[in-house]
Amino acid sequence: MAKKLFCNKCGKPMDDQSFGVSIIHYMGYGSKHDGDCMELDLCVSCLDELADSCVISPVDLHAMDGVQVEVSHV
Repeated sequence: MAKKLFCNKCGKPMDDQSFGVSIIHYMGYGSKHDGDCMELDLCVSCLDELADSCVISPVDLHAMDGVQVEVSHV
């Protein structure tokens, strides 16, 4: 059975429609969590809030330029 994911920021359960990002990172020097493994799951809403709060935008508006997407109707 699949593990139910919850957003670490707001605590809401996530499904395929609300899932934003999952990050696993081993914290390094300079962090108060030095040596710890951080597993961070964010829903789409909290990911949007995080991106909007950044001084330098992490959003690449041209990432999909020239990419062809094929849609199939099965």
